[in-house]
Amino acid sequence: MAQLLIKFVVCPLVILLIDIFSHDMNYQFMYQPIIVGIVLAAVGRFLEYFLLQGKTVWVSTILDFFTTMVIVYFSRYFFAGSMVTLFSAFVTALILGIMEHIQHMVFVIRAQRAKNQP
Repeated sequence: MAQLLIKFVVCPLVILLIDIFSHDMNYQFMYQPIIVGIVLAAVGRFLEYFLLQGKTVWVSTILDFFTTMVIVYFSRYFFAGSMVTLFSAFVTALILGIMEHIQHMVFVIRAQRAKNQP
């Protein structure tokens, strides 16, 4: 549950900050990057639920990266007046991918510790 809350805070926040500080990403209204972040959090959690295991951490992280890049890049077609370049989608996916990998590693380590304890 904590991972889900982290995702629903971090994903919109990262996209909002990149929107504010980057010239390559521009959403016309503040709610637009927040919606994209919430969609990313939901899709990321869905992918984790089905893919994340001890041996698939890297596969899950790489899939998260490409999924994030595609969703962020194509979000420009869903919001009028928005502009997202391929470079800004790549940077966003890279930042969120690093954060996701850290979360995945913590999740896997915790799950393995829970299995080993009596």
